[in-house]
Amino acid sequence: MDEKNWLLGLKEKSCGSDLTEADEPSIDFDVADDFEENMYEPESGFENTDDFSGFDGFKYSYDFENAGGSYPDDFADFEGEDLLFPAAVQKQDLSFRESLKHFSYPKWLKSVLPQYFKPTLWMTALFVTMIVAGYSICHFYPEIFDSIFSSIDLPDGDSFELILFIFFNNSRVLFMLVFFGFIFSIVPVLIIIANGFLIGIVSEASIHNLGPAFLLTGLLPHGIIEIPVILFGAGIGFQMGVRFTRLLLNQILGRSGVGSITAAQFKKDFRNVAGIYFLFLLPLLLAAAIIEVCVTGSLLGIFF
Repeated sequence: MDEKNWLLGLKEKSCGSDLTEADEPSIDFDVADDFEENMYEPESGFENTDDFSGFDGFKYSYDFENAGGSYPDDFADFEGEDLLFPAAVQKQDLSFRESLKHFSYPKWLKSVLPQYFKPTLWMTALFVTMIVAGYSICHFYPEIFDSIFSSIDLPDGDSFELILFIFFNNSRVLFMLVFFGFIFSIVPVLIIIANGFLIGIVSEASIHNLGPAFLLTGLLPHGIIEIPVILFGAGIGFQMGVRFTRLLLNQILGRSGVGSITAAQFKKDFRNVAGIYFLFLLPLLLAAAIIEVCVTGSLLGIFF
């Protein structure tokens, strides 16, 4: 089977209609000289590939000659938006050094982050609701502030020790949000409820005793980074909990098909989530801790 007929057969399979030669998608099969993979998935973050821009919803690059010069005519594994090539047409493994050479951090972030925006919005709505609840309760029962925060003490030491204390405390919370979310999304929801409620209490007490300027000065410089990171981590954990639940149901009920999730897909999502945690969220938390100690503390000392 030649290249043209193979592509027309795949297009017919995906679109459910007969195609003529005029309908043939325009595809460039040139593969960059310094990239040796036969098949490429953009979400992996590698550069120097051409896209299957002619296929609806698919972006794969494929080198037919290096794969053996054959064009598979079995499309039984083609389902929905997943393009599964036969075993002879699998992506080659790159060494760790070669992977780093072709890795693009911005492209990787652009491909893996958007899927968690919607659950992050849900967590944000819950967070704001609990802030309002905590603020209202503290307004009518001011003694709740002393009963909750009277036993909290920051460690004595220099700025570096304080930065480490804040960073490790926040990173522990973020770890629980992201990775404990697999327990049916319960942990992220509970943590967001608790943190929103506490911030509401602190906000009311600060405004009542020291004024709104104190609250804004003590919260905004570092909070503009720290709070979105925490909410995004909660969104990730919530979404992964939903996917894990779907995976369990698929395994128990034996369901498969369009919209179902497989163990391989879940493992890939888990690797991406681990990368987001270590390569994106933790550095932002470290920056927030440094700002909280060096900037927020100085501003409070100057103006209050």
